[in-house]
Amino acid sequence: MKNKIYYIMDPMCGWCYGFSDVITKINDRYKEDFEFTILPGGMWRDENVKKMNSELASYIKSHNKQIESLTNKHFGEGFEKNILENEEAILDSMPG
Repeated sequence: MKNKIYYIMDPMCGWCYGFSDVITKINDRYKEDFEFTILPGGMWRDENVKKMNSELASYIKSHNKQIESLTNKHFGEGFEKNILENEEAILDSMPG
């Protein structure tokens, strides 16, 4: 029986997105020794669901710049246009 590694992440989390290549490499390297399980969490759910607005977009953009500089993982134009510039966008972790 293999030991288990649980990776708890949130599909709406930019830091989790930035870390995705790292967790993939860990899984690839140690998959013979460990059983990996991904557990999606809920950072934005129920009363914490957010509707995009300019203040939230600015906050996310500032973090995305830091994530990109630390991880070399980039957020695409589609994310910028369809989420950050879309004041109709609802940020809800549950569907993910």
